Amino acid sequence: MTVNASYVPHLYRSFGGSMNSGMTITSHGVALHRSSNGDTRIMIETPGVSGVPLDNGIISTNFMGLAVIPTVSSYRKTTTTINTSKLPDNLDTLGASTDITLTKGAIGYRKLEVMKGEKLFVVIKLNNGKTPPFGASVRNEQNRELGIIGEDGVTWIVGVSPQEKLSVYWNGEKQCYLELPNTLDPTANMLLLPCTLTY
Repeated sequence: MTVNASYVPHLYRSFGGSMNSGMTITSHGVALHRSSNGDTRIMIETPGVSGVPLDNGIISTNFMGLAVIPTVSSYRKTTTTINTSKLPDNLDTLGASTDITLTKGAIGYRKLEVMKGEKLFVVIKLNNGKTPPFGASVRNEQNRELGIIGEDGVTWIVGVSPQEKLSVYWNGEKQCYLELPNTLDPTANMLLLPCTLTY
């Protein structure tokens, strides 16, 4: 990118600039990127989540959750990864990398699942005083797994929001449900969450 400016008192002012970049438009959306001159490239989507750093962290997803990796190798497997060392604290990934092999000049597309929300240590107790079995699955309303029940109901859950409704599954079925409080404090020691049985 180049920028220039000129100023002569009482005569004129000028300001100019230029930027060498590209834009990729697909059925998934639009993303700006370094110029690729029609070269092979990959569009990465992190649905609904912006600011996700990719590869070395120079490229991040835009407000639409899209980013383009320009000038990738043709006819060879290319691996794109989420840079977990630069991932913001309120984001967590379910799959940090994806592979694709493209022909020359192709625009590839891959989706990487990222969850946005708080991360908490909680203790989940059933309304009968027991705890869900070890290995039970904690899921949100989109059926995305957010955590696995540990011993004595202790669970690490990720990607949650205040007042979110969660369900706990075991034996292949939803067994109880819970609602998170109005405010979440990630620094709190352990949050006790009562889970109401469905039967």
